[in-house]
Amino acid sequence: MYGKTTGSLEVKLRYNGKHLSKFYKHGDKGNFWHTAAVTFNYPLAGYQVEIIATVGQSGFSDIAIDDVYLDSGKCSCQDQYVKCVKWARKGECQKNKKWMSDHCQRSCKICNDQTSVTTPNKKCIDTNKVQCPLWAKNGECSKNKAWMLKNCSKSCKICQGAPCTDKNTSCKAWAKLGECKKNPAYMKLKCKKSCGLCQ
Repeated sequence: MYGKTTGSLEVKLRYNGKHLSKFYKHGDKGNFWHTAAVTFNYPLAGYQVEIIATVGQSGFSDIAIDDVYLDSGKCSCQDQYVKCVKWARKGECQKNKKWMSDHCQRSCKICNDQTSVTTPNKKCIDTNKVQCPLWAKNGECSKNKAWMLKNCSKSCKICQGAPCTDKNTSCKAWAKLGECKKNPAYMKLKCKKSCGLCQ
């Protein structure tokens, strides 16, 4: 995304009649490559990924999209190299532990959401002021808890002393209809009080 007139780039997920924004950037990001990874917590089939580049103003600007691939598993637990599987089979996870744990997490089987415990960042900030609120709105605070807790604690509203309230006037009614169990990601984020999730 390069040039004074650059518009925006958005990745949307379409599934079961829902349209969810999973990534959004706008404006000039410099004349070099950027990478991004987005986790979709949906079945392996039946969804569409839309990549939408929007023109800003007239004049020259450039948005290039390369190397898009889909891989099962969470973004926080992926191999960064195709050869990771081969290296892991050759015992590199033990021989070259530090490098492999940084670059071949999936093949070395070192990430497991059930055992990882992350505490919120102490300053109660979002490391990405643009993306964190968007990810939180899309339910990532509960879907990708460990990473979001560490990097988007302000948007996830999990900072020490954060008030436990409902953020929608319909929360009480929804809770009575069983939405706390039917739609836990949204309800945990927006209807904490009505779902009895206050600590």
